[in-house]
Amino acid sequence: MATMAYDFKPWSRSSYFGSGEDIMAYMKETVAEHGLEDRIKYSHKVTSSSFDSKKNEWTLEINGDEAVKGDELKTPEVPPSHRGESSSRRRDGHRMMTTKFLIFAQGYYSYDRPHRPPFKNEEAFEGDIVHAQFWPADLDLKGKKVAMIGSGATAVTLLPELAKVADKVTMVQRSPGYVFAAPSQRPLKWLQPYVYGWVYDWASRYHDVYDKLKKMAIVTAMPVKGKTAHRKHVREQLGSAYDRFDPTDFRPKYDLWDQRVCVAPDGDFYEALKSGKADIVTGQVKAFAANGVRMQTDRKLVEADVVVLATGLTMEVRLNLKIDGEDVDEKDLMLYRQAFLSDVPNCAILFGSTIASWTLSLGPACRFVCSHLNYMKRHGYAKVVVPKDPHVVPRPANNLQANYVKRASRFPTAGDRPPWCYYHGFLNILSTFLAAKFDTNPKYSK
Repeated sequence: MATMAYDFKPWSRSSYFGSGEDIMAYMKETVAEHGLEDRIKYSHKVTSSSFDSKKNEWTLEINGDEAVKGDELKTPEVPPSHRGESSSRRRDGHRMMTTKFLIFAQGYYSYDRPHRPPFKNEEAFEGDIVHAQFWPADLDLKGKKVAMIGSGATAVTLLPELAKVADKVTMVQRSPGYVFAAPSQRPLKWLQPYVYGWVYDWASRYHDVYDKLKKMAIVTAMPVKGKTAHRKHVREQLGSAYDRFDPTDFRPKYDLWDQRVCVAPDGDFYEALKSGKADIVTGQVKAFAANGVRMQTDRKLVEADVVVLATGLTMEVRLNLKIDGEDVDEKDLMLYRQAFLSDVPNCAILFGSTIASWTLSLGPACRFVCSHLNYMKRHGYAKVVVPKDPHVVPRPANNLQANYVKRASRFPTAGDRPPWCYYHGFLNILSTFLAAKFDTNPKYSK
């Protein structure tokens, strides 16, 4: 969390990994400290965004205005219109909002459609089948056998938690990933008694940045050394329990950082495996049976009362844009300096990095967008647009080889040369925004 937290409000809690409660408390504090309560509308879904070139104005169609249920942040009463923004309600219940500048920051995956591959003979299974993205609040796993299909971050997070309540949890993985244990206490604890709290918070933040850059440089330059280090790490974590497992359960087919790396707080993933309450089976699922999941190769039956699908997300950016009544296809758009969308006026989109903390790379992007907004305000400009360079060759914006990236269909591209490249390393991200002060590509008009 040291680098996931905002740079203007460093993470000050004792745990290196934030629990859901800690993160929610941190967000509430940030919102309250900066007076943002009245500027956030919860439980609202933007269904379309349309730009009018005559007015230089976006019109958003928004569905839903009910408050979040439970002990969460509540949707406040709609305050008087903020400068540059107005809203009205249509007869069908949809709210229409207008704004001069539009920023998308909704992430990169579908909240409604997770990746849900079909499995043969699912209807024969006599237990419950649950997808991790839509977890039932009333699901009772006490004393039950659970088969969890998947090996990504969701599966690695769920395994130790499910093992606490279920009788047995078996992670069914098509192929293994890299999982490293890390202490939950923040680094540089020895420094804390000698400096002010804010100094320690900043020191731990940039220690984390440096540590990740160093490790990334080593494993990308020497991938074999990275694989060897991971195998040694797994043996150390499992100890004598290592011999119970097939070594191929912990040997990914790809190099470190070809896909994302998972981190287990205090090694809880390996502790669950050591306890005997969790197990791993590697291979393809052949079909479901009445009492479990049958594997392809040895026809082994993984017995289960409940099957949890941790099969991944659907990566997409569904913007539903229109410019002067014409639909805009997200696939035709190109990202300029990781923030602006080509040929789309008065619009920015914010994505993070795949190899650094999401928020760490968004800070410079937000300052870049704000610098353009301030420039427009100072000079009285009403519109800014970055024309697409016809000489730039499209390249994927996401460089990971993960399956969810390969499945992506609705996503803007990057380019093969600056300033159209999309960088994921923190130093490269800083450099592209520092170079932005020499930009001539954005075109302004009044």
